[in-house]
Amino acid sequence: MDNNIDNGYVALALLANICQLDSWQMNRKSLGNEYLLKYLQHQDSDYLNKIITQNDIIIAKIDKILQIIEK
Repeated sequence: MDNNIDNGYVALALLANICQLDSWQMNRKSLGNEYLLKYLQHQDSDYLNKIITQNDIIIAKIDKILQIIEK
């Protein structure tokens, strides 16, 4: 009977180790995803700022063209 109990503990310990490894892998993937998400947010912010700047330049040029046309 003690042998069966020991085998049960060994099986539970092995299962616990497998679960811990799986948890570690999920955490590792999560950190990679968080890094990628931050990079993409930064990229979006850079592109948005560039688009806003370009729109301001275009609006200023359109205003100059309208002033020339109105004269």
